Amino acid sequence: MYNVTVPEHVPEELVRSFNVFEIPPTADIFAEISKLHETHPPIYYNSTPQLDRTFSRGAWQVTSMEYIQEIMRTPDDFSSVGISGFNELIQLGYELMIPVDTDPPVHGEVRGLIREQLQPNNVAKLADGIRELSQEVVQKCVAQGSSEFVKDVASIFPTQIFLLLMGMPMEEAEQFLEWEADLLQPDPNNIEKSRDAIRKIVARVQQGFEERRADPQDDFLTLLVNADLTEELRTGLGFNLFVGGLDTVMNQLTWVFKYIGERPELQQQLRGNPELIASSLEEIMRLHSVLTTRRFVTRDMNFQGVSFKKGDSVELLMAAGSLDGNAFENPHEADLERKPNRHMGFGWGPHMCIGMHLARLEMRILVEEWLQAIPQFSVVRPEELEFHVGIWGLNSLPLSWD
Repeated sequence: MYNVTVPEHVPEELVRSFNVFEIPPTADIFAEISKLHETHPPIYYNSTPQLDRTFSRGAWQVTSMEYIQEIMRTPDDFSSVGISGFNELIQLGYELMIPVDTDPPVHGEVRGLIREQLQPNNVAKLADGIRELSQEVVQKCVAQGSSEFVKDVASIFPTQIFLLLMGMPMEEAEQFLEWEADLLQPDPNNIEKSRDAIRKIVARVQQGFEERRADPQDDFLTLLVNADLTEELRTGLGFNLFVGGLDTVMNQLTWVFKYIGERPELQQQLRGNPELIASSLEEIMRLHSVLTTRRFVTRDMNFQGVSFKKGDSVELLMAAGSLDGNAFENPHEADLERKPNRHMGFGWGPHMCIGMHLARLEMRILVEEWLQAIPQFSVVRPEELEFHVGIWGLNSLPLSWD
């Protein structure tokens, strides 16, 4: 799978292995990541990294929350250009994840085009529509008497909201989810599948722009068409909204409902005290931070006693940062009212997930509606659940109730 030569400037004592593709899929992936604080230095070189989409180069990995934050707020030393890795798979001549794959000043300028629409005051206006969609998916589960949560809810609910915002047909949801899985759940033995997904997503985004040029609507596609952008930046921003809007919330929801489903006492507590749902979600996201990102070193430098060379890839393990005992007291214990709770579930710094307010609203409303409509529920055969690599998530989550 990997054919990596460790660079000469990497000292032997800092070369460590953490191959996520060799971890049993039924393992507790967040427990495995947390162990790195005990078994690995806070910065080490991994010849089997997570984010190299061609499986051909190694990377430094960072687990310390303090170090991750420092890297993420110094773009002059640690660049975001190309971090998604999609250009490693397919050469289109421009970055695909905009503004993720950019540095200042482009990052701030492009992000500003959609920032206002995703601020809390504007997102709150979507609450009634989100609640209506959540009630529809929950009531279907009620009628079934059980749920395969990933298929019935986690994949459908955020996708419907994304399609509504973008102005795309609901009928395309299944196709979008198939492309999303091929793109973000990499198969080391079939890289071409990811390349094909990129081509299809780009083509569909560009088709959407043409549709809105001919027929403007009150949606994000029209917003992007009317923005003062090059066609390359426009396509990259549309591609990023596609990826972020579908996959992140879907995967985070699997951990939320697994966690709640395994704890009947928590279900009872949240039903009696719904005001605790928002803070509980923050703590569950801290315990299960699904994102991993990286940066590229812009110059030869010494960082926290480690020698980096220009061009080195540095992967930032957000899940490890959120479980760092130097940043959180009793990091493995759930404190549903933890304050402050500056976890890394939505990233950090200037590149903080721009859709986080919408994601929080979606998850809170869904949990509210689920707990109101469905009695005490549990996870069926939790020991058989399997995680996937990419944006950490569960492949399936069967839930049952009386």
